[in-house]
Amino acid sequence: IELALQKSGILKEKAKQKQIRAGGDKTRGGAVMTKTSTSENESMGVRRILAAEAGVGEGTFSRYTQIQKEGSPLLAEKVKSGEIKIGTAHRLLGKELIKQLKIADGMYRFIKENIPLEDDDETNRAIYQGLHDLQKKLEEVKAWTLGT
Repeated sequence: IELALQKSGILKEKAKQKQIRAGGDKTRGGAVMTKTSTSENESMGVRRILAAEAGVGEGTFSRYTQIQKEGSPLLAEKVKSGEIKIGTAHRLLGKELIKQLKIADGMYRFIKENIPLEDDDETNRAIYQGLHDLQKKLEEVKAWTLGT
């Protein structure tokens, strides 16, 4: 997979050039309009080619790249060395993300409960707006990670 990933930049550039030659990029009123579905299809085609060259399925290929991006360096290295299988590491990655979410949630609650009020109402509103935005982001990440 690592060897196949080294070719990804070249294949993505070829796919982009192919899209342009096929009319994927259109100019309308001075603005460039790109067909996102074509772009997504090209990206999926690149992933399919890379997975085939690596001798693994697309799902395995995607799990591997996710581990490399989101996993701890130790987990990524153990997968790379073959010490841990990709599927096992992917399940561990999910547990690792959930653990990190719990930590972030606890930190959020601690900050919210212990934040000092300022004399300036505008500053207080900004602080609470920031906390509100953080809470919304945490909820979005939880929903995505936990599938709720």
